[in-house]
Amino acid sequence: MAGSAAVTSLRQLRSAAETAPSLLLLQQEAHPAGVTLGLVSVALGIWLSEGRTAAAEFGGWLALAGVVAGMALYLRWKTEGVGWQIDFARRIVAPVRRQTSTATAVDGAGYSIRTGPGHRFPHMAIDLCHADRGLVARLFDRPAWRRGDRRQISVLADTLARRLAVERSGIRY
Repeated sequence: MAGSAAVTSLRQLRSAAETAPSLLLLQQEAHPAGVTLGLVSVALGIWLSEGRTAAAEFGGWLALAGVVAGMALYLRWKTEGVGWQIDFARRIVAPVRRQTSTATAVDGAGYSIRTGPGHRFPHMAIDLCHADRGLVARLFDRPAWRRGDRRQISVLADTLARRLAVERSGIRY
């Protein structure tokens, strides 16, 4: 589905969902560099803790700084992972990147867009559901710490439901 680019901010997603012929919703995943730096720093700290010298103490502080930097990278540096391509004109939801699912034609009968809790505590998700089959696809899952983020995700779900001509259910803000 040509002509759609992945956008990451909630405002951009909301705006693109209103007018774009298709929308690419990619999951944001932590970059592996943060975990790698954290684990290497922990290993370095354990290795350096054997001695009781000034160099070992400095190495311990260096390892602690590496762990903190790894945590910051893990929380802040995101990459785009798997996701869903939504073609509004043809009403097709297709998997993108390594997904085992197949494309789904949303014919309107029994389909709905549902919002609810995501896979982790602060996350809010948008799901494509069917009355008989249940969850068809988790289209969107993003942290929503602030009420404004939850409101924007809710508006995005409203827009997706309207453009796909399906019902909307779940949490509303």
